[in-house]
Amino acid sequence: MKMTPKDFFLYLAAAVTLYVSAGSMIGLLFAIINHLTPDPALNYYYAGGYSGGIQFAIASLIIVFPLYLLVSWWIRKDVVEHPEKGTFWVRKWFIGLTLFVAGALVAGDLVALVFTFLGGELTTRFVYKVIAIAAVAASVFGYYVYDLRRVAAGDTHVRTGLVGVMVVVMLVALGAGFGVLGSPAAQRDLKLDQERVYDLQNMQWEIINYWQTKEALPIMLSDLENDLGYFSVPVDPETGEAYEYRVVGEMTFELCAEFATDSVNDKRRVPSHDIYIIPDSERWEHGMGVHCFTRTIDPDRYPAFEKAL
Repeated sequence: MKMTPKDFFLYLAAAVTLYVSAGSMIGLLFAIINHLTPDPALNYYYAGGYSGGIQFAIASLIIVFPLYLLVSWWIRKDVVEHPEKGTFWVRKWFIGLTLFVAGALVAGDLVALVFTFLGGELTTRFVYKVIAIAAVAASVFGYYVYDLRRVAAGDTHVRTGLVGVMVVVMLVALGAGFGVLGSPAAQRDLKLDQERVYDLQNMQWEIINYWQTKEALPIMLSDLENDLGYFSVPVDPETGEAYEYRVVGEMTFELCAEFATDSVNDKRRVPSHDIYIIPDSERWEHGMGVHCFTRTIDPDRYPAFEKAL
């Protein structure tokens, strides 16, 4: 029997979906490990590279891993019905490449472990990541070594059990990933709060610029706008309501917003040891609900423009 284009593309699909699934699984495990073993050496760290990385890993596993299972079942069914297809070069290349990649991951894992140990930088987080990579690579390696030896045996109990274990582990990892990431609604609240902080930061610097120009604080936020300026006073991204602004002193003012999340107690963000040397004007931690940031302009740091000439 000759190999058809369908056979070639089935194995190509199996390779792509397998490698994407394995990579996404490793990325998800890394995000979970980062969450469970936070590193205070980082300034501000969100698990999974804030959220984008873990979102991509979860989305990939939800979509791509079932496709891999479907394509693998289709290939297995075809080989059982036509045992001669087990000798196709594309099958041998696919399994050989997969075994090579899995073996290379394990070898590279061990090299990284020894290198880090010799540098005196061995940490619990790193050890867990090494174990995660080794576990994923060893699982792929073991499954395809077994599959290579059982070409025409059909869906044996061992193979079915292995697939079942893979599915259970994947579901557990996805559950843990959702626990770290939070629900889509929680992610939306987090992004809206980031937008609010961004708006407050912009308004703060516009107020400072106003003071440097006029040596007086604006009476209201609308004073920051002018016909020749580029700045437009922002509003709350969800409600469309104006942010609160109050003058509380000659050079002191408050900016307030209503937040949906608590950045102070957010376990996904770990402050570094040098958090306490960050100037107050650059700190934007907030609780849930209405929170006001009091800012006092330091004329030494922000001198009036005519004095700076």
